[in-house]
Amino acid sequence: MSEPLPNYVNDLPEGSPPKTRRCAYVFKCIWPHGQPPQWVKGHSCGLPAEPHDSDPEVRCYFHSARPRENDGELNGLLEKAVADQAYLGEAHLEGANLMLADLEGANLPG
Repeated sequence: MSEPLPNYVNDLPEGSPPKTRRCAYVFKCIWPHGQPPQWVKGHSCGLPAEPHDSDPEVRCYFHSARPRENDGELNGLLEKAVADQAYLGEAHLEGANLMLADLEGANLPG
């Protein structure tokens, strides 16, 4: 008997407060092989989230639709997510300046 699939693709980082809001972004694709797992389609991201004015749903920093131009926080947050092995497929990074970000080992399909 196989284990049930989790509701969220990403676990909350260790030490997150109880009742932390989680990203409601639902993945649209199933990646054909390797990492990430096959079951991402239809499951929510699950990373810590906060509401943004331009998003109709609660989203994490990476799946938010708000503009990324000159956003100084993004590099550090993205490096931390990569180090934590978060799955960031379908991330909205349009306009992001990632020139100095260390993204070795990043899993950013789509």
